[in-house]
Amino acid sequence: MSEKGLDLKSYILSVVDEEIDRFNAVLKFNEEELTVYKELLDHFKGTNNSSQSTQRKGEALENIVSYIMEKSVVFEVIQNVRTSSNEIDLLIRLNERGRFFKAQGLLTFEDKLIAECKNYEGRVSVTWVGKFSSLMNYTRNNLGIMFSYHGLTGSGWKDAEGLTKKLYLGESAKIIDFNISDFELLASGESFIKIINDKIFALESDTSYKGFILEHPNESAFKI
Repeated sequence: MSEKGLDLKSYILSVVDEEIDRFNAVLKFNEEELTVYKELLDHFKGTNNSSQSTQRKGEALENIVSYIMEKSVVFEVIQNVRTSSNEIDLLIRLNERGRFFKAQGLLTFEDKLIAECKNYEGRVSVTWVGKFSSLMNYTRNNLGIMFSYHGLTGSGWKDAEGLTKKLYLGESAKIIDFNISDFELLASGESFIKIINDKIFALESDTSYKGFILEHPNESAFKI
C-alpha cells in the first residue's frame, strides 16, 4: 500500500475514533453531574451502613437510580407503572436521541427494559429474581436490571446468580445485577451504558457447559 493510502487510512480511523470518543463522553456524567452523583452515592452508602429503616434505605436507592436515569441522555423513564396485575419500579425505553444513536450504529442496546430497586439488609434472593423474571415475561422485556446495594445471592450456577444464567439459557432473558461496586464504577467516571453492556457480554459468555465438553484435539493450537 502506498504512503498516501496509509495516510488516508490513518485519517479515516482518527475521524472515527474522535466520533466514538465524543459519543462515549456524552454518555458519562459531566463534572457538575458527577459532583451531585457522588453526594447521592455517599448518602446511599451511609444509609446502608447505619440502622436506618428499610424505607429510608429504599428511598436512597431509588433516588440515586432516578438520577442515573435522568442524566442518561438516551433513556426516558416512567416510574411506578401499574399493570393489570403488577407494579413495575422503572419502565425504561430509548428516547429519540437513543434511537438516533442506535440507528447510527453508535449504541447497542435494547429498545426497552424494566428495572427493580431492592435494598435489603442482605443480598437479593433467588425468589425475587424468579418474580422479576415472571414480570419481564409478562411485559415482554428481554432485559431487566436489578438495582441493590449487596447484589444477588450465590455465585456461578448457584442461587440467584445461577438462576440468571439458567434463565438466559432457557428463555434468553437477561437479568443484570447492578450493585454497590457498579455504583462505585460510575463515580470513577465509567458510563452506565458501558457497565450494562459489559455485564450483558459477561452473561452471554459465561453460559457454557465447560464441565461437560471435552477439548477438541485441535483446540490447543489456538491457545496462547
